[in-house]
Amino acid sequence: MSRRTFEFSRFVRAAGYGGVIIALVVACVTFFILMGLTPLAPTQGVVLTVLIVNGLLVAFLIFVIGWEIGTLVSARRRGRAAARLHIRIVALFSVVAATPAILVAVVASITLDRGLDNWFSTRTRAIVETSSTIAQAYVDGQIESFDRDILAIKSEIERARTLLVDDPDRFQTFLSSVVESRGLPGAFLVKSDGSVVAQAEIGSQENFPPPPPSALTQAAQAPNEPALIAPGTTNLIGGIVKLADYDDVFLYALRPIDPKVVRYLQMTTDSVNEFRALEATRLGIQLAFG
Repeated sequence: MSRRTFEFSRFVRAAGYGGVIIALVVACVTFFILMGLTPLAPTQGVVLTVLIVNGLLVAFLIFVIGWEIGTLVSARRRGRAAARLHIRIVALFSVVAATPAILVAVVASITLDRGLDNWFSTRTRAIVETSSTIAQAYVDGQIESFDRDILAIKSEIERARTLLVDDPDRFQTFLSSVVESRGLPGAFLVKSDGSVVAQAEIGSQENFPPPPPSALTQAAQAPNEPALIAPGTTNLIGGIVKLADYDDVFLYALRPIDPKVVRYLQMTTDSVNEFRALEATRLGIQLAFG
């Protein structure tokens, strides 16, 4: 072996030691990233990047191992003392070290894959998504019924337009009776800027949310179709519709729904989103543990 080759072999061996340490560190970092234990989210781009880095390190280590094997084979061909023994020892330790790791990796991969198949099976996905659909169907049913009530109230208020101008007190009584007959906690006549023209509040409900500007805009663009407002932080559904023959006046009505349903709907929506997020990171989980 020439001196130049000898020096290069020493360099490769030293680089191999460093490569092993770096590979271990990168493997640990990769595991933490894939498990979501770092601020860096395991998106497809991130997973692809760490796979490329790990692949490059593995390729480098394979090169180092191949170089060392080539050195041993070359020494054996030259009849160097103990070269054959070195090859046998390296082969034996390679088999002893690799066999358990391969068996564990295969068993873990199969076990994990079967477990994830149960998690993300069609039946499980259907159960998770159906629970959200059922809760949403209840809310949609309430909104559809509320839609009819708003149109009915709109029709009654439009027929009483002159009463608002001639006798506001009687109109207030009329509005309260209409709202109460529909079982609503409150209704308001508002302008496009949100200012209140008249209002009727039934019961003990307080702090009604103001009409969203986007809903007012939507109602102005479609005068005969109520702009419905889904429940947000409250258990109230709302609706806004433009009143015909009134000067820039909208009917804004509210109806409560069961707070438990709103809470369950939010819970099921969060569960569906979490399930889909886990399903999207399934590859990362398999790579981390498999």
